[in-house]
Amino acid sequence: MAVGNSEVDVENLKGAIALGQQVLKSLELANGGAVVAILTFYGNLAKTSQPAAIDRAWIGRALIVFAVGLALALGAAACAYLGQVTVATAEPDGPLSLAERNAYIAPKHRLSNRLLKAAVVVALASLLAFVLGAAFSAVAFA
Repeated sequence: MAVGNSEVDVENLKGAIALGQQVLKSLELANGGAVVAILTFYGNLAKTSQPAAIDRAWIGRALIVFAVGLALALGAAACAYLGQVTVATAEPDGPLSLAERNAYIAPKHRLSNRLLKAAVVVALASLLAFVLGAAFSAVAFA
């Protein structure tokens, strides 16, 4: 995505970056919080006389899926960070002709775009893991 130099273009890019950061934080919080919530709820139920009402196999599956979702969210954040660092450090150090500069920068921009696209795909996988973990939890507690 090409970004112009107008104030509107720059502000739109800043807004997109902030939104992406918020989405990744939300995925981390949702998956990590789900792990803590299930462990707490299960621990409290284990103290009562009704732990048999919970299917432990499905609880285990849900915890694994939520943990994978958390790892995916962290991986998406890492991909996004590396993509931004790659493009931010793409400028050559010394003076180059326009053709040399473009030849130097182009591979870094391609890598940055791939990393940012990977971040989106991995974030979507994290969201899918959260939904799947919630479904497994529902089966476990049903």
